[in-house]
Amino acid sequence: MEQFAIFQRTNWMDQMQNLRGAIAYFLICCGLSVAVAGAQESKSVPLNSDSPSFSLSTGSSFSATGKSNSAPLARAAPIKAITSDVREAMDIIDRNHITGVQRNSERVFAIAINQMLRELDPHSAYHTRSEFRELTNDNLGQYFGAGITVADFKRDGKNGTYIISVKKGTPAYIAGLRFGDKITKIDQLNIQERNSDEVRDRIRGPEGSSVTIEIERADGTRKSISVRRDRVLQLTVPSSFLMKEGVGYIALTEGFSYTTATEFASALGRLKRSGMQALVLDIRGNGGGLMTQAINIAETFLPAGRVIVSERGRTRAVDREWRSRNPHPETMPLTVLVDENTASASEIFTAAMQDNDRAVIVGARTFGKGLVQDIIPLSDGSGLTLTSERYYSPSGRSIQ
Repeated sequence: MEQFAIFQRTNWMDQMQNLRGAIAYFLICCGLSVAVAGAQESKSVPLNSDSPSFSLSTGSSFSATGKSNSAPLARAAPIKAITSDVREAMDIIDRNHITGVQRNSERVFAIAINQMLRELDPHSAYHTRSEFRELTNDNLGQYFGAGITVADFKRDGKNGTYIISVKKGTPAYIAGLRFGDKITKIDQLNIQERNSDEVRDRIRGPEGSSVTIEIERADGTRKSISVRRDRVLQLTVPSSFLMKEGVGYIALTEGFSYTTATEFASALGRLKRSGMQALVLDIRGNGGGLMTQAINIAETFLPAGRVIVSERGRTRAVDREWRSRNPHPETMPLTVLVDENTASASEIFTAAMQDNDRAVIVGARTFGKGLVQDIIPLSDGSGLTLTSERYYSPSGRSIQ
């Protein structure tokens, strides 16, 4: 999940009304055997900035004013025809298919649009309302849930999901959930054969709602505990400490959210006050997030004027370059730990350190995601992450 200036909707909302219809028509023409639902809420975001009725200006807003008075009228006719054809096709499918489409309309639509986006690049995606809400919360460094971390372990030959940490002051802590508890049911659903990711997703939910978690303690006793979901802050720098005299360790393993640079600065300052003279920064497993936060942290270690990253889009007008503006960077020795799951914004930081000869990079070959996505909210609460640029390291390397 990856850049990320949020796009604000202006007067292009009228054209959004045909998105689902246009996408459905595209998929039908391509012969994809996917039933696209939701025609009753047809919405359209024109994705081609070359269209005279749609332009993407530098900054963070869409413009649909156009330069020609006749172009919008000329474009409206085929869009209206496409929408009409799709409505008719969807009506036939819904009335004659063995199951219809309305029952699973959101899921079917998500499959359809993601099928189209996959033909463009591997990282653009459509997100349903619940998925987009979770994406937004992740970027804000928060979620709504219980405040526990779970993981899968095998005990006595059987797999199970166990609580490996409980944050103090969270709903889970207040309700009495503790480290080592095995989760056996969630709202009466047996989750013995479910993985920890699904268990986590079932525990999360709307703020203020409740979830009943059945646990098994180490002594074999079972308890059902009701937890009222609340806002939980999700730290992206979960740990930092002195490994030995003078050498500090910071784990930046949980992505880059709006709070990451602040969290990192706090951990760095605390370790320096404790006598740190060299730093090991662990970004293994960090799949990326907000690019601006990675740039801010890179700036901590690079002197003013050094290139951090550049972006190149469809036109030169959207190309950008970021340079450090820090007149007094940190000069302590720096080692960065990476692995095959270090991706996107994490790779931006790593490449900036490597190309500027600022750090020793240790670990495995990183993921290789050199595309930047813009987050585009849609009017029904769903959204798109749409690839808009490639990023390049200070030496001009593309990571993709």
